[in-house]
Amino acid sequence: MTTPAGPVDVLLVEDDSDMRAMMSEVLQGDGYLVAGVGDGAAAVDYLTTSPSPRLILLDDTMPVMNGEEFRAIQKGVPAWNAIPTLSMTAAGAATRLATYGALPFLAKPFKVVELLDVVRKYLR
Repeated sequence: MTTPAGPVDVLLVEDDSDMRAMMSEVLQGDGYLVAGVGDGAAAVDYLTTSPSPRLILLDDTMPVMNGEEFRAIQKGVPAWNAIPTLSMTAAGAATRLATYGALPFLAKPFKVVELLDVVRKYLR
């Protein structure tokens, strides 16, 4: 997957390269510009060097920097904290609410239609 040079609609933060490629393909097929990175540290690098995306889809469990660690940094930068962020996790709802302070989440595994529905909700 190549990252667009300008602003993107979705920053996809997902360590599983096959999942990242599949999700990118689905989102691009629905007309969204997508940039994908493999962990939270790469997401921080992306946000530091690129225009802000309109939405961040954030995997919870990743190497290098997980979703919770990324969110702690994101919350400290007002411009980044203003970006709607959706967690993707296989963990239960109670864990998500306790860890992220009610950050919306998409439970894995999810169906393509669920992914598109939630992205459309945020990017109307």
